[in-house]
Amino acid sequence: MKSDILKSIAVLFLFVPIMLFISCKNKENKILPKLGIPGYTAKNTVNEKFDTDLSEWIFSGKGKASLTSTGSLLLLGETSESGIIFWYKNKINYDFLLEFEVVVNDSSGLCSIVICASDNKTETPELPSGNLNQYLNGINSYIIDFHKRTDKSKESSACVRKNPGYLLLSRIEKDPCFESRPYLIDIAKIGNRILLFVDGERIQDVRDKGGFGPAYNKGYFGFWIHGITDLYNITLDNVKVFKLIPQ
Repeated sequence: MKSDILKSIAVLFLFVPIMLFISCKNKENKILPKLGIPGYTAKNTVNEKFDTDLSEWIFSGKGKASLTSTGSLLLLGETSESGIIFWYKNKINYDFLLEFEVVVNDSSGLCSIVICASDNKTETPELPSGNLNQYLNGINSYIIDFHKRTDKSKESSACVRKNPGYLLLSRIEKDPCFESRPYLIDIAKIGNRILLFVDGERIQDVRDKGGFGPAYNKGYFGFWIHGITDLYNITLDNVKVFKLIPQ
């Protein structure tokens, strides 16, 4: 009888860690976007909460990137003469949904996402500054504005552009993030199609039909910001990337 009890206890100690491991793995696999894309299953591949370090990111420009006490990321620019950019180090080579939370304010004049970025020679987007002109000439990419304000007296807009050349693919006479508050941003890249959602509302839906060269389907992504004033900032949190798999 004692032997049977000991065997049962041994099996229990072996079984419980296995079940906990399986449970944790299932929990990891169940990270879902707040916005679903009809016809696609979303598999989480990047989950950045900014609660540990910035080892997976590259910052360029005059300013800094720092973790806040509340567990988010502060991107701070120090001069209105040039912008700042914050790259994710790993290349995305599949159809994806990029989702993140952002807080903008009046000082952050232009806030954009750069996707599918690659250099024809080195296939890396890392450059020494946040000067936008360096990213317009020689780097393949799309730039998607989610907040644009030149100054408080002018109307704002949101554009999708293609590089090299800063070529306009779509323009919306609307600033999707015109208030100084948190927003949920979703950007989907499916084949030659680019979609921008703000708080679940579809703002952009454009297809790159190849009029300015072939569509880009892989590369790096980053956050590019330019300020109206010398000191400007945004706050980012919960940056997630999901691989979109057709159902």
